[in-house]
Amino acid sequence: MKYSAQILTLLLGLLPISKAYMQPLEKIYKDAVGETEKGNYNDAIILFESVLTSGSESAALYNNLAYCYYANNKFGLAILNFEKAALVDPANQDVQKNLMSVRQTLGLTQKSISGNPAHIMLQHYTYFLSLDQLMFICTALLVVSLLLFSINFYVPNNVLRYAGTVLLIGSLSTLFVVYFQIVVRNSSTKAVVITGPADVRSAASNNAKVINSITEGETVLLLDSFEGWYKVELSPGNKGWVAKDALEIIKSL
Repeated sequence: MKYSAQILTLLLGLLPISKAYMQPLEKIYKDAVGETEKGNYNDAIILFESVLTSGSESAALYNNLAYCYYANNKFGLAILNFEKAALVDPANQDVQKNLMSVRQTLGLTQKSISGNPAHIMLQHYTYFLSLDQLMFICTALLVVSLLLFSINFYVPNNVLRYAGTVLLIGSLSTLFVVYFQIVVRNSSTKAVVITGPADVRSAASNNAKVINSITEGETVLLLDSFEGWYKVELSPGNKGWVAKDALEIIKSL
C-alpha cells in the first residue's frame, strides 16, 4: 500500500507539468482557429504547422490546416492534410466528406490503386476506431482488470479472477491493434502530388521519355525509389517515375 501511494503521488505530481506543457499548444491552436475565421490563412498555417512541429497531432488539426491550404489555392497540400486527417481518424465522417468534396471540386477521381495489403486489412477491420479511442479502451480494460485482481487478492473469487483475466487479454489485444496501426501508418506507401502537373517518365532520369502527367492533388502508390525519383503506380498496370520533390508521402507523426 505504501508503494502504491508513492506511485499515485508521483503521477499526480506530473499532472501540473503535463498541463503546463499542453496549455501553450492549446493557445496556439485556438489562435490558429481564430486566424482562420478572420481569413488570415497564411498566419493560420504557420500556427497550425508549429503545433505539428511540437509533436502534437489530431484529425481536427490536419483538417483545419487542409482547409487553410485549400483557401490559399495550394490544392496538393490541402489533399495531403485531408488524407492525414483521415489516417489519424478514419471514422471521422466530416473529414471523409471534406476530402471527397475537394476531390470533386478539383475534378480528381479516386483511382483504384492496390496499396499495402496489411493496410487494407487494417482499414477494414480496425479503422472503425481512432488511435485515441483504442488507447482509451486499452487503458480502461487494463485498469478494470487490475482492480478485479486487487479485489480477488483480498477476497478470493473465481469469477473475479476469470473476469480480470478476460479483461487483461482484451487490453493486450487492443494494445496489439494500436501497435499494428502505428506500424502501418509509419510504412505508408501512398503519396500526394503537391506540385503539379508532374511528369511521369519511363525511367529515373530527366532525359527519359515522358509517358504521362499527373495533376496536383492526385494520389499515387509508391513502388520503389532511386536517388531523386519515386517509381509510382497511377492505376493498375500504369507505372512510371516521378521526381521526389513533386510528391509527399501520406504519413502521420
